[in-house]
Amino acid sequence: CLKYEKKSISSPEVGRLQTVLKDLEFYTGEVNNTYDDYTISSVIEFQETFYQTMLKPWNLTKGTGYKYKTTNKFLNELYGCSTGDLVLENGVTVSY
Repeated sequence: CLKYEKKSISSPEVGRLQTVLKDLEFYTGEVNNTYDDYTISSVIEFQETFYQTMLKPWNLTKGTGYKYKTTNKFLNELYGCSTGDLVLENGVTVSY
């Protein structure tokens, strides 16, 4: 499972995110463990592609580029790592 981690500048977890996004064809850059502008734009594209799943529960209309709770949960679900229900700070329960 991917760990939940707010936007960090550089870590192995960022490299894992880049690898997953590359597998899903949202990221074509080098896996460099750095949360750079290219990684951010890839996360935004991923979030906006799956708007209903990641952004709508937050009442957002645009991707943020952060691998926050719903983005992390959806990535894990795509890779068969179920994390159970998620209750957001706004009271919305996310389950899939």
